[in-house]
Amino acid sequence: MSISRTHVLLPALLATLLCCALAACSGRPGAPSSATVGASSPSDASGAPQAIPFNWYDGAWPHERASANDPALAPHDGAQFGRLPNGMRYLIVPNARPAGRVSLHFNVQAGSLMETDDQLGLAHFLEHMAFNGSRHFPPGALIPFLQQNGMSFGGDANAHTSYAETVYTLDLPAADAAVIDKGLLVMRDVADGMLLRPEEVDKERGVILAEKQDRDTEKSRSARARRNALYAGTRYANETIGSEAVIRAADSTRLRAFYDAWYRPERMVLVMVGDVAPATARAAVERAFADLVAHGPAVPMPDLGVPAHAGVTASFDPADENGASVSVTAMHAPRALPDSPAVQRAQLMDALAQHAFQGRLLTRASAQASPLLGAHVAFANAFEMVETSTVAARCAPERWQDALTLVEQELRAALEGGFTDREFEDARKFYVARFEAMLRERDNRTSGDIAKEAVATLNADRVFQSTGQTCTLVLGLLGSATRADVEAAFRQRWATGNRLLHVAGAPSLRHLGDGAGQAIVEAWSRSAAAPARRSVADTSVTFPYLTEPDHAAPVASDQRANLAATKSVTLERRTVQLANGMALHLLPTPFEKGRFAATLLFGEGRRALSADDDRVARAAERALQEEALGRLSREAFRSQLAWRLNGVAERHEDDVCAIRVGGNTQEQDVAITALWTQFRDPMVTEAGRMRAMEALKAERKRATARVAMEASREFLYGGTRNLDVLDEADMAAVPLERMQAYLAATRAAGPRALVVVGDFDADAMVARAARLFADAAPVRPAPWSAPDVPFPHGRSRTEHAEDPAGSSVLVAAWRRDLPDETDRPALAVRRLLAAALNDALREEVREHLGAAYAPRGMYRHDTEFGGFGMYTATARTDAATIGTVREAVRRVADRLARGDVPKGTAKRLRGPILTALSTAATSNQHWNGLLTQEARTGRPHLAWSEGFPALLRAVTDADLAREAARAFGTPGADLAVIGEPAAVTASVPSLSATSTTAPGVPATPGADATTEALR
Repeated sequence: MSISRTHVLLPALLATLLCCALAACSGRPGAPSSATVGASSPSDASGAPQAIPFNWYDGAWPHERASANDPALAPHDGAQFGRLPNGMRYLIVPNARPAGRVSLHFNVQAGSLMETDDQLGLAHFLEHMAFNGSRHFPPGALIPFLQQNGMSFGGDANAHTSYAETVYTLDLPAADAAVIDKGLLVMRDVADGMLLRPEEVDKERGVILAEKQDRDTEKSRSARARRNALYAGTRYANETIGSEAVIRAADSTRLRAFYDAWYRPERMVLVMVGDVAPATARAAVERAFADLVAHGPAVPMPDLGVPAHAGVTASFDPADENGASVSVTAMHAPRALPDSPAVQRAQLMDALAQHAFQGRLLTRASAQASPLLGAHVAFANAFEMVETSTVAARCAPERWQDALTLVEQELRAALEGGFTDREFEDARKFYVARFEAMLRERDNRTSGDIAKEAVATLNADRVFQSTGQTCTLVLGLLGSATRADVEAAFRQRWATGNRLLHVAGAPSLRHLGDGAGQAIVEAWSRSAAAPARRSVADTSVTFPYLTEPDHAAPVASDQRANLAATKSVTLERRTVQLANGMALHLLPTPFEKGRFAATLLFGEGRRALSADDDRVARAAERALQEEALGRLSREAFRSQLAWRLNGVAERHEDDVCAIRVGGNTQEQDVAITALWTQFRDPMVTEAGRMRAMEALKAERKRATARVAMEASREFLYGGTRNLDVLDEADMAAVPLERMQAYLAATRAAGPRALVVVGDFDADAMVARAARLFADAAPVRPAPWSAPDVPFPHGRSRTEHAEDPAGSSVLVAAWRRDLPDETDRPALAVRRLLAAALNDALREEVREHLGAAYAPRGMYRHDTEFGGFGMYTATARTDAATIGTVREAVRRVADRLARGDVPKGTAKRLRGPILTALSTAATSNQHWNGLLTQEARTGRPHLAWSEGFPALLRAVTDADLAREAARAFGTPGADLAVIGEPAAVTASVPSLSATSTTAPGVPATPGADATTEALR
């Protein structure tokens, strides 16, 4: 389950590209330092009257409103829209991807904005209670029922609460009538059958508090303070998860009152998308919900308040969890416009303006000695009513004034001078290409994606259309768009009468206290009084810029073999060996039409490098993540290739280096040329290194999670691997010349293999690769002898990390090697036992104790290290309960060590795994991963995958019991990372291990484990 905040610009497919989240610029809990100058009355250039919040939640479809009665906005031409006599609506959309599956979304149009002050958090609490006892599913029965029917909790069955919606989802494993009826039974219980028993409320309270704790990071606290500054005095500032006081005081009576008031038929929409016959589906919905009635009178929505800002205001956040940053936001008065072609056109012009200005910001950020390390512009429609426009930029802490000045001057230059013809054409070209691609690929859309889109569309009062309808509408609007239209849209977004400035992480402002806001406003005012600078033109090269070989490598062999992907689909795997030694692994698939991915494997990876060389390798890899492609700047790539490719990424792993590119079928030649260019001409720049340093600095400040990651790697692997986490000091210590030399050395061994999966022309791919890599001279990797990995059997370790919220992490592990990777039956047993461990942790730690939101159990093995493997249990909790969680995990392990596997466990838990495997088998990503692994290792991963479901079906409860006794009957190890306020941890190094309780820290059960063997 999750808390969701979606800010959507619709209709349907337009949301996919135009969706922008309100920039979560950092802030600090409490009242931020602020200042105001030049106050004037807020204005709304549209002149629209003040909105009535969510007045469209009236039981009507958006397309039924007169303002949307236009042929261009006709509702989905393949969907069935229905309404029961009780007012509940339903939407049925036939869709065959994946085949034989159905996605159900039960949309309740009520969320946290419907709460009064003494109800803050009840909407989310109620969402949790839907899984804790209902009319047909007593407490503890629903999740096993889902598992027995092939669905996983958290995967196939989930829910989220947002500010104005609570949505429950079920991805059914089959589309037959019996399975659909079971899914509808679950949803009907959500509608009016929750039991809300007091004892279950008390148990779930701990889970919700653990979730709240899990989310209480420095980043979230900063975002909370920023949100408070933007929406001060209104209900929009409230968090969906609610207040701790209300959560602790919530009882069955309070929850029942909220349930009866807001879970009403006219506020409910059942969305069913999948391999269904509409008439049959409609009859099933009518049977399930026809007698649904409201259980109480309707309640008026609380007064949300109106955000009021005038003039230039500023806030300062001394925290720098995300690095230093500056931002400016303009906010319109709330307004809500029913859908219409005019509204859609306005949204599209906003998107074009945003794209054009984003390119200008990227050019500035890529310039030599720029104060910007990165920048973005976001146009959002927060809460479906509050239009906000934000420019946010990362910068070095000491250059915040330069960054703020540049943002002000670029914004003013665009408002006064507009955009160039090239900026406009680049934006238009980008969206034309994207919507044309979506039109071609419309059959690729999964039922789950369509259902999510339908819910978001309806809740934003936008007409739900098919992909074809939306693309036709948007492409027509793009054809008539002009630069003047886009410039006018940009100016309208910023015509608000206010500017909300924010600076985070600037040390020079910290000593000013309440005067920091005034200093920020003065810096902005100084810039505004100076002449605007002329925008810098991008001087990057034009792609393609490398000279290609004038000959091609001969084909030495070309082998083909069939592979059964699903019951109805057989794939042809093609392996081409070039005469120069390079291999091409090609797997055309029919699953995602118009899309393919290519991966180039080269080099020997990082496993044989010394510690110093490994640091250089990791620094180079991280710096490359801040670059675009070869010598192209980020803006040049965006202008020339972003509308043709899905991006180019390079990774350096233990055993190989890899460059990956994704694209659409029509751009096959461009994609493979881009991949070859990155191989031939990798480039790191000083600007990219600076961006990487700031990002690493931000990552280092994620205290508990960072310490847990570092310590668990060192503790469980015994220092065998180069597992030290890269930080900004490492990046600063490695000269660019060493990074570039390392990258050149990785290419010297030549490309080993090219893997291509998806919808592509295999013959054309062979011909193109043979030419581009004609001069390749692959060198076989040197033999690798896996080192012994020492495991800390029987040891318990405690670390301490500075964390104001007390967020803590427990990691427990039990070694269980798999030296023979061909032993797939053993792996099948271990995968099922990991599922049993995960399920036991859910029951013990989450359901029984309420001590962690999402404890997790898993099994992993590493073939590159001799099959070293282990079962792990991980739980995030708080400092006060870390000992309790530690003991609970040990109890789970003790039960497993005794071979205590309840009857029916194997059958119950393999169903969700088989469902997941069946779904994965219809995605390019799944086959790309398998074929890449096969090309890397020479092991038959494709054949193994083909036979794995049968192996899972053969696993018995007795198999699980035997494996559990072996795995958990030997001493394990555990690591606790305890988050504490700075005053407590000031004298405790962040990575100092203790086998006894640290001085000044309350005793933690199980912390002293020097003589205790763990199970």
